[in-house]
Amino acid sequence: MSMTNIDFNRKIKKDLKTTIINLSGPPSVGKTALSKILKIMFLRNNIKCVYSSFTGFHYVSFLFSKTLYILFKLFGKITPLCKGLMITKVNLFDCIPSRYLKPLLRFIYCLEIISLYNKLLNIFLKAMLLRPKIVLIDEGFPHLMFYYTLFYYFRGSTFYRSLNKHLFRSFIKLTRHFNVKIIFILPSIDYAINNWRKRDPYIPKYMILNWLRMYYTFIWYYIKLFKALNVNVLIFNNSKHAIHYILKDLHESYDEKT
Repeated sequence: MSMTNIDFNRKIKKDLKTTIINLSGPPSVGKTALSKILKIMFLRNNIKCVYSSFTGFHYVSFLFSKTLYILFKLFGKITPLCKGLMITKVNLFDCIPSRYLKPLLRFIYCLEIISLYNKLLNIFLKAMLLRPKIVLIDEGFPHLMFYYTLFYYFRGSTFYRSLNKHLFRSFIKLTRHFNVKIIFILPSIDYAINNWRKRDPYIPKYMILNWLRMYYTFIWYYIKLFKALNVNVLIFNNSKHAIHYILKDLHESYDEKT
């Protein structure tokens, strides 16, 4: 069914559950653009929608990383990776030499626990109080689980296990109150490499390649994990196929309930 043929002007019953759509995938495959396109389409057709980005470190832990970055840059101690780069696309903790960062890992963990639950509460309250029909989450739970694992594992810490448990428990609570769908956009690794390099040409190719190899290894574990919860998990090789599915599926769901 073509997107242009989908009629969103049908009335939706008030008791229809909010649907949470979690869009996940490697960098530069179109997740954020897809989220914004979907949000515009929903709002134009009177379907209430909210958007939330759920990636990286949050709130106070991010502010701490920014403070560390500024201090270490002033003293000329940042890692070679971050010298002359656009730091908006780099985890700022990666700019701090490991010998200085390692003693701070527990503190960073505590800051992120506080920040994570604030972020989760924000998403939950948006869904409960605003009562949108759709909540779009960019990156979200699978990405964060990978992100935490990568950050702590390669620094010799097991804090990622605790963070991922908190994430998983929170995800289970969401599934009790809302319809949850996890949409993965997983193109070929060569396509992902080329797109990422176009967006961030300053990041060395070997780093992109290693990151994506790890991502494509770990992500299948997370896919099995979420499927075990009987959550609707779907995998597409591009954002075009994903958007067609999402619009068609939601249209059919609303038809059944109206």
